[in-house]
Amino acid sequence: MSRRRRRRSPGTDRGTGVRPPTPEPRSPNSHLPTPAITGVILARNEERNLEDALRSLDGWTDQVILLDDGSTDRTAEIARRCGAVVIPVGEGGRRKDEGGRSDGRFDCLRNLAVEHATGDWIFFLDADERVPPRLGPILKELVRDEGDQFEGLVVPFKHYFCGKWMQHSSWGEGYCRAQLLKKGRFIYGSDLHSGVQVDGRTAVFRNDDPDLRITHLSYPDLHTHLAKLNGYTSGEAASMWEKGRVPSWQAMLAHFVHDWQVYYDHGRGDLDGMHGFVLAFFSAFYRFSQEAKLWELFQSAVGSRQSAAGGAVPRSVREMLEFMARVYQEGAGHWLTAATEGRSDGETEGAELPGMDWGCDVPESGTLIATRSNPGIDFSGGLQHGLAVSWSCCSDVPPGTTALQQPLHENMPRC
Repeated sequence: MSRRRRRRSPGTDRGTGVRPPTPEPRSPNSHLPTPAITGVILARNEERNLEDALRSLDGWTDQVILLDDGSTDRTAEIARRCGAVVIPVGEGGRRKDEGGRSDGRFDCLRNLAVEHATGDWIFFLDADERVPPRLGPILKELVRDEGDQFEGLVVPFKHYFCGKWMQHSSWGEGYCRAQLLKKGRFIYGSDLHSGVQVDGRTAVFRNDDPDLRITHLSYPDLHTHLAKLNGYTSGEAASMWEKGRVPSWQAMLAHFVHDWQVYYDHGRGDLDGMHGFVLAFFSAFYRFSQEAKLWELFQSAVGSRQSAAGGAVPRSVREMLEFMARVYQEGAGHWLTAATEGRSDGETEGAELPGMDWGCDVPESGTLIATRSNPGIDFSGGLQHGLAVSWSCCSDVPPGTTALQQPLHENMPRC
């Protein structure tokens, strides 16, 4: 008796009879060569954090560079063991105060990576940051398929404070700075936290997937936070001094209240519980500290001739609280204006400082610059790359962009 052979359905696998999956549509640029990416980490005495940061660059970057900022621990040794090119930058690129001490402004040292980078693109990472496994390959595809559409890419973060992922407290959105930059089309500013200026278009890699955000472990404990705060505020004060700011107790308290509001009220720090409560207060104290250090610089410059630098102080705690309540109701802008006209060191009394030059940290207002809109580009299972924007906290608008006069959100964290 002959057996009837079952006919195989068209398109099924000969061995299993299972229809193979339909291949995903290829990007129209997938045939193009993938541009090389150089990963760069600027670090100083980061032997605890560095190896995990370097490992997170494995597999999707083509070169890794460590800019070693005068480390005295095993930072350089660990980097070499992990295959990174170590470039000593030391103290030479840092600014010094009158006593010969580094003033904490280190951002511009990142510019030194350009001459050593072999990649077409440079991805900047800090030692306390980690690129999740799925994100790197997506970024690699992005510069291949869409790299002609932008010169800088902002990638979202997951910021941690004392072990907790801060989903509110003005840290929740997680956008910090452009991390992926086209070689030769950017420059880091000399002021602390002044960010990077991109010569061209800046895109934002928007996504709601926490596994596609850079993990930022900046403040594992309060000791670390206070140590960083002390260094950062010295750099902030030095920048303010060079720009002609003068100290006042009003500016100290107004700046304190402003950032307290930004992190706790506007950023809903209460939703992060005690972590949000402590972070908001420390963020406010950061601003008070930089204003107080500005006063200290003023005192050092004018000496005993101006013992009253900063003006007459409140007569009571009640007066201070009433002033802070007024700032809370009316805003800090009137007290935070640059007082640059007519400062002659040794003669200027404390002044009301109405709108600080916020740099690119926590601006009161700014310009949202739309550079391109390309909805519908899908990466990695539905990830949408939506409207690409660039923040400009200065008066200059990059060429070829359209400026939309729209308030800039106040929640860009110090990172």
